[in-house]
Amino acid sequence: NAAEAAACSGDETTARRMLKTLRDHRLKESREITEGGQELVELIRRERQCELCFEGHRWFDMIRVDNGNYALTFLKSIGKNNVTKERLLLPIPQTEMDSNHLMTQNPGY
Repeated sequence: NAAEAAACSGDETTARRMLKTLRDHRLKESREITEGGQELVELIRRERQCELCFEGHRWFDMIRVDNGNYALTFLKSIGKNNVTKERLLLPIPQTEMDSNHLMTQNPGY
């Protein structure tokens, strides 16, 4: 997340250094990172996907990127055509709603 934040805020040098450090710990040989701009952001997201595979982060990354449109596009590509943006968020448990009267339920629930 820190590398992605750095890349998105324009600090590509820091983002490249963080990504290179991650790769150096995981791979015997890693190449220099020369990508910039949106290409660097996509590379960082792909690396995060590989690094955290099967750890339960993918869904949250998908709904975080591009205000949920990335997740909608993915879901529709696998045949889930009835999904809407309102259904990307899970409902807040009723016990949490009951404990805070200022809280409002996510749309669609």
